[in-house]
Amino acid sequence: GYANRALLLQQSGDYDAAIRDYNRALSLNPHAADSYGGRAVCRIHKKEWDLAIADLSEAIHRSPNTPKHWARRAFAREKKGERSDALQDLERARELTPGGTPEREVVDKEIERMRKAMTPR
Repeated sequence: GYANRALLLQQSGDYDAAIRDYNRALSLNPHAADSYGGRAVCRIHKKEWDLAIADLSEAIHRSPNTPKHWARRAFAREKKGERSDALQDLERARELTPGGTPEREVVDKEIERMRKAMTPR
């Protein structure tokens, strides 16, 4: 379907075409959290922070226990300059990510990096 083709387009770097297919997929299934998340990834690549954050907020609303949505929204929020909101999102991603996994290690390092960046010097 459209979501599968959108993912392939996204992976090939054709973000505009991928967004069009994610839009089609969402018109057929507006509850698909992964389609919102995939479209957000394309928007992150295009540096469309507000649109990415909106898509990821929708993905989180539909699938609140998916850590990648929280982590990706943290990335977009940080890029937009919303560090404190980004840190909250990363901490939520950490809560949802099992300990002892490579994913958890990445989230822990990002939290540490962001806290250091927020500490006054």
